Amino acid sequence: MKKELKEGDFVLIKTFEKRPIGWNSQGMMDYLMGEKVKVTCVYHDGDIEIISKNKTWLISSRQYDLIKESLNEPEINVIL
Repeated sequence: MKKELKEGDFVLIKTFEKRPIGWNSQGMMDYLMGEKVKVTCVYHDGDIEIISKNKTWLISSRQYDLIKESLNEPEINVIL
């Protein structure tokens, strides 16, 4: 069973040819493109917050991909 995205899960920030609208206009977020990051807050619309390099960044739900491993229930092996 798949869980909802939650604090502590990891996502992969998409790579863009042009800096997305809403990103730091001076390029301070550009290093995040293509990076796996830990979610620190999830908003009802799917936008997330992350903390990186002592800064909090807001990432739109269209700007990241879910990483399956962080959303799957742990596999339980039952020995009968």
